[in-house]
Amino acid sequence: CFNNRLTEIDLSANSALEMVDCSGNQLSGLDISANAQLMHLLAYNNRLTTLDISQNPLLSRIWAFGNPLSETETEIIVSNLRSAAGVDLWLTEESLL
Repeated sequence: CFNNRLTEIDLSANSALEMVDCSGNQLSGLDISANAQLMHLLAYNNRLTTLDISQNPLLSRIWAFGNPLSETETEIIVSNLRSAAGVDLWLTEESLL
């Protein structure tokens, strides 16, 4: 669903997804709670203000830069990671975490 000007997407029926690339859209929300097998999430350049990854223990790549995520929200995302070691995490355009 990359670069399609989507304002919403429902991934709940796709519980076996391992990768999602919904970058370059106009998403203000993204519910990935039903996608426990998700390993790679590319959601950069949207309108996301929150990103709940608490139900996604296998994530090893999260690219969410270009969204209006607050510093607090960024800290919540990092704290929800089971282990930051080996995770490709890019939340802001200024820095690659």
